[in-house]
Amino acid sequence: MSNKNLSLYFNPSAPATFSSALNDDWDDMDIPVRSVALSTKDDPKLLETENTFFQQLATLARARLEKDTDPIFTVALSDKDAIWQAFFTQLPPELASWWSCRCCESTLGRLAKLVQVQDDGTLRAVIWPDTEDIVPKHLLKSVRAVKKLVSEAKIEREFRVQKNDMCIGNETTGDFHHFFLKFRDSRLKRRTPGVVELATDDATRMLTRVLDDYSIDIIREAHRLLKGDKLHNASHHLAAITWLLGIHDDRLLDKAKTQEARANLITRIAAATWFQALSQLRSGALSTLLEDVKAGTEFGVIERKWNAINDPLQYLRPQAAPSAGNIAAAERLMKELNVTEHDMRRRQLTYSDIPDNVKIWQSRRTLDKIHTEPKADGIFSSVVPKAGREKEIKTTPTEFEWRIDSTPPTKITFSRLVTDVLPTTTKLEMHVIPRAPLCFFITGFKGTKPLMQWHSDSNLASWYYPGRAGPVVKHNLKPDTWNEVSCLMPFPHLWDGIPATTTFALPSEKTVENGFKYYHTKNGLRYLLCLKGVTQEDRRSLCLFPSLLKAEFHGVRSTIEAYSNKTNQEVVEDLEAKGGIVAGLKVDKSDYSVKLRVTDEKGGIEVYQIVLFD
Repeated sequence: MSNKNLSLYFNPSAPATFSSALNDDWDDMDIPVRSVALSTKDDPKLLETENTFFQQLATLARARLEKDTDPIFTVALSDKDAIWQAFFTQLPPELASWWSCRCCESTLGRLAKLVQVQDDGTLRAVIWPDTEDIVPKHLLKSVRAVKKLVSEAKIEREFRVQKNDMCIGNETTGDFHHFFLKFRDSRLKRRTPGVVELATDDATRMLTRVLDDYSIDIIREAHRLLKGDKLHNASHHLAAITWLLGIHDDRLLDKAKTQEARANLITRIAAATWFQALSQLRSGALSTLLEDVKAGTEFGVIERKWNAINDPLQYLRPQAAPSAGNIAAAERLMKELNVTEHDMRRRQLTYSDIPDNVKIWQSRRTLDKIHTEPKADGIFSSVVPKAGREKEIKTTPTEFEWRIDSTPPTKITFSRLVTDVLPTTTKLEMHVIPRAPLCFFITGFKGTKPLMQWHSDSNLASWYYPGRAGPVVKHNLKPDTWNEVSCLMPFPHLWDGIPATTTFALPSEKTVENGFKYYHTKNGLRYLLCLKGVTQEDRRSLCLFPSLLKAEFHGVRSTIEAYSNKTNQEVVEDLEAKGGIVAGLKVDKSDYSVKLRVTDEKGGIEVYQIVLFD
């Protein structure tokens, strides 16, 4: 085609859909869309071939990115025009004027820089197809030149698709198609209010340091200590150490042939992980554990240091009053999330609030107490009648019961207790020490917004421990003797995992990790033995603890905790008619000292000691 038949023109009506500068430093953002005006009598076959090529490129890339969820990166090139120069200089000379298209030049410079890291650490351009079948013959050298240039470059940063970046380039102007890509909604990187995302280059540096500092043997030993529940609160850190161990066990870095390829793989892994994992590995309890294992520290010292860091009264909780800036940020966040003071309100959870499907076992007397007859109407409906004669409940053990209590208990796993013993149990009692660490369940009010990680419209429950374990007599319990159990159920964060979390034996760990939400394993498989008649006279704070809150609140957790500490839970009316408050002692994989006395449906009595969880 001769140059005299070609003329460049501006198309002011074409939409400016180039990618935003949020993800990169591409300039020339306001270049007007410019294309080549072509008469249909000039070379319609060439036009049709290239238009089809552009359409196929966009369609194939979009479909592949729908399935391939790996992160996308941009590569660093010293010359911003390097991609177009590599492409343009390899074109047949007779097509130089034909390709004088500023729209393609600008868009290709953006699209060709987008890459993904392959399993061997090499870079694969997003826009180019796996094979060259769809590439027109006269463009083969140009495409190969660009692919080579990009594959030898270094990763610059992660490309995160934002709402205004869904489309890169203009699909058509006049008769012409151009380089173009529109991402599917699944690729959209939605911002979570209140969450500060870690930059990929920072995450890469953190992960590189961890991999360089700790050998596979050190990581495996730290994992063994946490996996075996030999350290308190291990479940909060198990996911991060398991993820790190998986990088070694799955040999994810072994396929890299060069140091550049290894660095690329580390960047891909870092970009795909969650911030808390890297944070735990570089600071806090998990980092301290890895350093102690590396130094060969004896277990007693490791345990003391670990417990000090993971003290429930300290863990993730702010140690100073919030700054004025944090308070202002908290106010902005709450307005953005439409959270009000009403949503923050809390009260004690009562037995009448417990969903039926979460109860693994329940005392029949507790059930009868909750299902009372409705109040009668009338003038004297508020008058309390004289109590009828109730069957006397024996409180002094018989000689036979003394013998049972004085003999060694039968050792049993918690899992077997649930499956083999509780189905025929009519009365369950727990031996309570004078200063037992009682746990209390609380809840939000119906219709309020969910604040905790597992919260939903139907489950607003959470829990708290009232500081250091105090005398149980303050809570209407008898120390150093048997106290009746009203109910056995999982903690609230496991309620949406039912029936898996209430059916024993529990699923395997692999099944749990793959099938459950992160907060199931993070907060552990823990269960509450609800004790009958527990009271809590103190009007406690709201107990909105950072370790349980949704991620979007973590940036302003000091303000939330300060508000939580100065605001009391609300009084529950008709508490006794609702079965009383839900409180008791927990059982999880780190508890091996629970002692229970069981009365079966035939009147037989046996004492059990839980020595293992499952």
